[in-house]
Amino acid sequence: MYKKAKGLITVCLLVFLITQTAISQNLTISPYSIFGPGELQFMGNASNLAKGRVSQGIRRSYEINSLNPASYSALKNTVIEAGFSQNMGTIKDATTSVDVNTVGFSYVNFGIPISEKRGWGVSFGLMPYSSVGYKVLSIDSIPQDTATKMGAVNNLIGRGGLTKFYLGMGYKIYKDSSRSISLGVNVGYIFGNLNSTTQILFPPNNLMFNVEESTNRYTGGLIFDYGLQFEQNIGKKIKSVAGFSINARTELSSTRQYVFRSLAIGGGSRSGRDTIYASDNEAGTMILPLGLRGGLSINYDEKLLLAADAEYNEWSSYKTTWQTSGSSTSILRNSLSYSLGASYTPDPNDFRNIFNRFDYRAGFRYEQSNITINNNGVDVLSLSAGVGVPMGKSRSKVNLSFEYLKRGNISNSLIQEDYYRFILGVTFADKWFVRYRYD
Repeated sequence: MYKKAKGLITVCLLVFLITQTAISQNLTISPYSIFGPGELQFMGNASNLAKGRVSQGIRRSYEINSLNPASYSALKNTVIEAGFSQNMGTIKDATTSVDVNTVGFSYVNFGIPISEKRGWGVSFGLMPYSSVGYKVLSIDSIPQDTATKMGAVNNLIGRGGLTKFYLGMGYKIYKDSSRSISLGVNVGYIFGNLNSTTQILFPPNNLMFNVEESTNRYTGGLIFDYGLQFEQNIGKKIKSVAGFSINARTELSSTRQYVFRSLAIGGGSRSGRDTIYASDNEAGTMILPLGLRGGLSINYDEKLLLAADAEYNEWSSYKTTWQTSGSSTSILRNSLSYSLGASYTPDPNDFRNIFNRFDYRAGFRYEQSNITINNNGVDVLSLSAGVGVPMGKSRSKVNLSFEYLKRGNISNSLIQEDYYRFILGVTFADKWFVRYRYD
């Protein structure tokens, strides 16, 4: 018992040391991250991702499903999860194509069964909520006098992101021989820094100072997620789970640092000449939208799992407000997505043959995202697959997941992004904090 507790403390310290260096990372190099709070990150684990990001009907005793806190009531093992991702792909328009490659931290979660008998579990963890990372150049013509125009380069730069820490609990409020009902709640704290810069760069022969507008937004606040799962046995081998969760509409506090200044003549030098206007620690708010998720899973003999999810987010209500400039009007639309996923394990209880405990996963997802450009919606399609490799004679696994994702379409005069995402996740699941009669 002492050795297990010591090992747990060591793992916790190691994981948190890793995440401290990972919070400020840029997980995207996408022009689409210019909208709203940035490119939204998937906040599930590697197992969820491989199954098409399904989550609402997923309920495992040795795996954390932070996307529906009602699932914590199923925990029978103390679970520690961590994951890292690599994204490779291309961003292209009708004439050009650029290769991208990013590597970063995906999640770290802890789950503890407080009372297996009563169906009471808790979880806490840390993961990216959104990421901003873009650099967009465009050519513009600025009137110089009544007859001529002067060429200029608009340079848009963005970086930063938001991170979410959560603490949640799930509890079985009803249970009999064939069914159970569980409720759960996550209390989260979202925090981070979003930076945007706009430069107007003139040709050196015009002898005009370049100009730059820079905004730093520091955001933080509480967010609440509520979950429900209804579990029903169908015969001796089939179990179904219907799950629902809601992300409450949230107002986060923000402060803004704003600078408008001139730059040196020629090129893109960041050397400041004169500060035209500046404000420091201007108070404001950021409104994050209401989100609704629902799903169903069918589990046959703990071997075959089939699941489907639907998700709706009211991004048209997204808004930022500042003391001096007032409210910004949202240019985002409401998002809607559908997911299908499956997994198969030949024999999850065969601890003699490790290959029988391999978990094979696959999924599909379609999303009408929250972005529209020139009345053209930016839609997302993804295919995913993965495998869970057992670690010894335990429920612990190494999870290898892959997702191909296509966002946008050049046929609609949009930017098209094709990504190949790999996630390496590790799940440690064991009986911790158990008082034995004999040692």
